[in-house]
Amino acid sequence: EMKRAMLVITVVCIFASISYGADVLLQNGTSTNCQDPTGIYGTPWSPENCLNGSWEAWSTQQCPVGQSQVATWETQSDIGFVKGTRLDFEIIHTDGGGYALGDTLLGRFRISVTTDDRSTYCDSVYLDGDVDSEPNGWVSLMPEDWSISWSDAPMEFIDLGDDSLLVDMSKGVSSTSNYETIYDMTAYTTLVGITGIRLDALAHNSLPGGGPGTQAGTGALWLSEFIVTATEVNIVAETSESDGETEVKEGGYTDTFTVVLRSLPTANVTISVDPDVDISLNGAAAGQAISLVFQPSDWDTPQTVTVSAIDDALEEGIEQSMVEFSSTSTDPSFDGGMVIPLRITVIDDDVAGIVLTGAGVNELNVSEEDTTSDSYTIELTYPPTADVNISLSDISDINQVLIVPDELVFTSTDWNVPQIVTVTAIDDIISEPDMHPAVIHHIVESDDLGYDGFVIDDVVLNIAENECGAWGILPGDLNNDCHVDFVDMALIAAEWLDSTMPYGCVQKTAINGVTIEAVSSQFSGREAVHLVDGSGLNVNGLYTHSSNADDENMWLTDGTAPAGEWVIFDLGGLYDIKYLRVWNYNESPTVSHVLRRGARQVEILVSADNVTYASKGVYNFAIASGSGAVNFAEILPLIANDVRYVKFNIISNHGSGDRHVGLSEVQFIAN
Repeated sequence: EMKRAMLVITVVCIFASISYGADVLLQNGTSTNCQDPTGIYGTPWSPENCLNGSWEAWSTQQCPVGQSQVATWETQSDIGFVKGTRLDFEIIHTDGGGYALGDTLLGRFRISVTTDDRSTYCDSVYLDGDVDSEPNGWVSLMPEDWSISWSDAPMEFIDLGDDSLLVDMSKGVSSTSNYETIYDMTAYTTLVGITGIRLDALAHNSLPGGGPGTQAGTGALWLSEFIVTATEVNIVAETSESDGETEVKEGGYTDTFTVVLRSLPTANVTISVDPDVDISLNGAAAGQAISLVFQPSDWDTPQTVTVSAIDDALEEGIEQSMVEFSSTSTDPSFDGGMVIPLRITVIDDDVAGIVLTGAGVNELNVSEEDTTSDSYTIELTYPPTADVNISLSDISDINQVLIVPDELVFTSTDWNVPQIVTVTAIDDIISEPDMHPAVIHHIVESDDLGYDGFVIDDVVLNIAENECGAWGILPGDLNNDCHVDFVDMALIAAEWLDSTMPYGCVQKTAINGVTIEAVSSQFSGREAVHLVDGSGLNVNGLYTHSSNADDENMWLTDGTAPAGEWVIFDLGGLYDIKYLRVWNYNESPTVSHVLRRGARQVEILVSADNVTYASKGVYNFAIASGSGAVNFAEILPLIANDVRYVKFNIISNHGSGDRHVGLSEVQFIAN
């Protein structure tokens, strides 16, 4: 019996500089998430901290558990040599935050580069930043060599075959006895004019909470320094893989790749193609090298190489094999030149295994606009002795995609027939980052013990957003509806009136006697009644709301999940509502992530009878100040007539990661 086991990750911070004769520093760091993005407690723990050489870090302590995160940086000047470039990455983890190093190591990661214009990405936004470059996008780098040093444990990487490396936690991790642990990785590229570098910290179902870090419970990351060196090399030929990868199966399918020179030689060039012993090239013996000869007359004509797996009787599972290249010629520009090695995925047919295949299976892309779809296939590698049932589910906090089918059955008669899974984006009403993730989880059950409980890697999808706010909100758009119009002008006027009228005049506009009709959940001592009883409001009752370490003057849910929580207000009679005044959750910042428990996206519905409700749209609530002396109340338009009941459907919080959501106080203002 063999079951694939993948292990733990955590991320640590990045100082990024690129040596190119002289160091070329990075700038305008951006991330999909970071600790304290608003800087309430000081400098945000963003990728910007990775450019100062200190122990300060890119930290994601407040990220939702189990979500991949991305950091990107611009290069201050273009890098990349015409002949080819070797990139050496030194990733340094420091114990500057007081955490055990084993709890804050970069686990699974992938590094990519781009040649796109710098204006298309890296906008210095710390939360939900723009990490997608256009039009060429990011090109992932295949790790060619890697090592781990300064660790007091025999740490190793697992090559996952998708250009990502995963720390093999079964070998142990560094402890607090070391100040730093260093990862070194080498990759090659033929790109010129590289303008940016991207680090993907990738979730994995073997990590604590699904990752993307190794910190117990949170999967958080802490990233200190990221040093990059660029060296000129002579890459004389390049390869192209069908569907972007090369995968073969013992006793089954083959695959191909092509080789072509990069420039015109003055003499014949012989490219030697040397495989590992478990594959064959163009029908030659196992592990035997073949030669490809290019003449000056056909130097730019690609030559095809067919790859086959050697069908042995060894139980090897899924392996990564390498194909190396060398070049000889009487033309000195080509003699001794290099070709970037290829990684070949070899599927074993001697042991139970499950393989995900398909173009882009490592990074599926769908869009909410017109609800586009993408697909991948699932296949078995070995005949089962009983039916194999695979159930698929979207484990994102809010379901993001429709999976068809969500149940697969392989029998002893059709086990070798791949089955296609199609995923389609759900066009919801939630405003999320333009590219936000969804995660498909697989559960395998069978009476065949070789397959029962088999671990299949989660599939991560990138979803393009189409809702208002996904690309930012204009400064004048006070109600966050992606339009600057008369409603925003009315809000400005209302704020001005509130600031100039005596307190008593303003107070008359707020509805008194509001009660809580019902609530989905509430933490003991932090009941929803605090939303309407005035507890925590200062003497004028309007703008400031005290912060409190025990938050007994606020509402907090029981922590089941932010999405799906709700609260219903009873105004006590029928009113024509004009505005809504909201104080978001304002717990004292003794723990840095608690303010992000505050509600972020809330659908507001109104009713006259508590039976039939009409939606007034999705509102975006700002994060609270963390201080009881700061004006952080929001006045939002809520124009509705003959209303007695108002329902808040919570869609998301500000990303605390602990699944609680809360508010401090709510007032309704009538005409």
